[in-house]
Formats: sequence, structure tokens, C-alpha cells
Amino acid sequence: MREECDLVDATRTFDDHHQAHTDQLDINFAKQIAGEVELVTRERVYTELLVVANARMLGQLRHSLEPLRRTVTVTELERDFTKLSTTELRQHLADLALLPPRPRLVFANR
Repeated sequence: MREECDLVDATRTFDDHHQAHTDQLDINFAKQIAGEVELVTRERVYTELLVVANARMLGQLRHSLEPLRRTVTVTELERDFTKLSTTELRQHLADLALLPPRPRLVFANR
């Protein structure tokens, strides 16, 4: 019985350590994204930013992007679109009126 408890405690400790490591990676990634976004918005004078992320990453990004909110309007969308292609992502955001619809090519009949 004691051996089973030790095994459970060891597994829980490993899981806790692994989760703490994963959390730190998320924090570092969010800070990296925030730094890049700040650089781009400063260079190109953007005034609006759309942040789309799953709930967990959105929380990290929200904290990391806080200083940017003084100069940029930040819109957040809690969604996980990681499996979408670029075209599908753009269409979803256009359907939600967060991006303008994609221009349609019109070919003239000759």
C-alpha cells in the first residue's frame, strides 16, 4: 500500500513539475509575441490589433500585451483556430465581421 502511495506521489510531483514547465513556456512565448507585436505596431503605426487564441494562451497574451493597450485598440477572440489554413482562418474572421470580406476576382467576358 505504501509503495502505491509513493508511486502516486511521484507521478503527481512529475505532473506538477511538467505543468509548471509548460506554464513557463507559455509565458515566455506570450512575451515573445508581445515584443514582436509591439515592434510591428510601432514601425507601421497600427492602431488596432486582433488577438485570436485559445483561452489559456489568451490569458497569457492579455497580461503580456497590457502595455500596448495605451496606444493600440486590442480586440480579443477566444478560439482555437490552429488547425485552419490561412484561407479558412481569414474566412472565419470575415464571417465574424472582424476582417473585411476577401475581395472577389471578377473576370470580364471577352
